[in-house]
Amino acid sequence: MQEATLLCKVEQTKLENRIRIAILIAIVLGTLIIDWSELVTTFARAIIDPQYTHILLVLPGFGLMIGMQWAQLKSAFSYSMAQGIPIIAAAAVLGILAADAPFSIAPEYRHVVGMFALVLSWLGATALCLGVRTVRRCIFPLLFLFILVPMPEKIMNVLVISLQVGSAFAANIMFSASGVPVVRDGALLVIPGLTINVAPECSSIRSSLILIVTTAIIAQILLCTLWKKILLICISVPISIAKNGLRIYTISMLGTKIDPGYLNGILHHKGGPVFLAIALLVMAVILWTITKGEYLIMQIRKKQQ
Repeated sequence: MQEATLLCKVEQTKLENRIRIAILIAIVLGTLIIDWSELVTTFARAIIDPQYTHILLVLPGFGLMIGMQWAQLKSAFSYSMAQGIPIIAAAAVLGILAADAPFSIAPEYRHVVGMFALVLSWLGATALCLGVRTVRRCIFPLLFLFILVPMPEKIMNVLVISLQVGSAFAANIMFSASGVPVVRDGALLVIPGLTINVAPECSSIRSSLILIVTTAIIAQILLCTLWKKILLICISVPISIAKNGLRIYTISMLGTKIDPGYLNGILHHKGGPVFLAIALLVMAVILWTITKGEYLIMQIRKKQQ
């Protein structure tokens, strides 16, 4: 009798979970119908503009992260109307402000706010249908979705300029370390026989953002503690700058020491994936070091117990 009752409760819980998930899917589909143009504009921009290519990794990365912890999430499902409805209401207000109306915000920010409202509505729908505990357990993937929101042009320009100067600084260190006389002025480098201007299109913004986003996905999947995830993501920033500095250094040395054709060759125009692969390899070594440390700590704790 007790086994039958327990089995009945299990089946009832499964049914309730299916209903919650069905409601969540319905709400998400509803928001997509309302804001379909915002999502299409975002992905079209990601395909056309190299500065926003990293956005294409967000939804696959989110699906992978959620899939890896789905079994743990199902046990925490519950409705949380007190938390979910205010978030959805805030998203609706932002969506109205992003609309093309007399009281809407400045045109250059409408798409950004519209996408932010769309992602915020998904967060609210998750809280409403699956509960606050579920949101807490998968807070990293949910916040990761906000990378879908395209950065405003002004912020993107600041990032590009920072990468220009940072890449020139990294290359300057490499030239100096290898004994090459170098003079740097911002994003301008001068070495014997060559003047290098790290232009915006040479800032490697695309591969840098792809590296950071990829690192975030890997960190969530393979690391246990939040601070280590944040640490790995933070490390990816200077690695991305060093990667572009290495690209500038390598092409410059090949062009001045071996063949000037390298200065405008395939490595200059299409070499981004090569140096991105090098950066990912470095991040893999760092990740291995962190995970090895986690394993050793776990073993020590087991022995102490």
